[in-house]
Amino acid sequence: MPAIRELMTSPQVWRYVAVGVAGYLLEVAILVLLPRFGASAGMSVTVSYWVGLAASFAAQKLLAFSNFDTGPLLARQVFAYGCLVLVNYGFTLGCVHLAAGRIPLVAVRTVCLGMTTVWNYAVYATVIFRRTPGGSRPRGR
Repeated sequence: MPAIRELMTSPQVWRYVAVGVAGYLLEVAILVLLPRFGASAGMSVTVSYWVGLAASFAAQKLLAFSNFDTGPLLARQVFAYGCLVLVNYGFTLGCVHLAAGRIPLVAVRTVCLGMTTVWNYAVYATVIFRRTPGGSRPRGR
């Protein structure tokens, strides 16, 4: 399977994974720290979720996919990312519903996270952050 070997040695794939891990750690840090400053569990989860989502989008765009598009292309990317988030959320809820009472919740969430990680990479690379003529170049180059 040369294609899988090539993919697994791709610096872009490893940047994608590193950004994902960093985003997860950021969310966990917020979940741990905010309650210590008096935030409720609900507030902590809300802040963690939205900060993590925004930071992950920016880091995937800039660091993993080296995409520097702005203006209308950025607006399209934000819209497409929002749609992907909704698909991932619906998929996860569906899996949790189907597995309720039979498979532990953490196991279901972990499997869903693994699956969405794989297809998110494909969607980021081919749809959301795809290279466009005249775009996706760092400023000043």
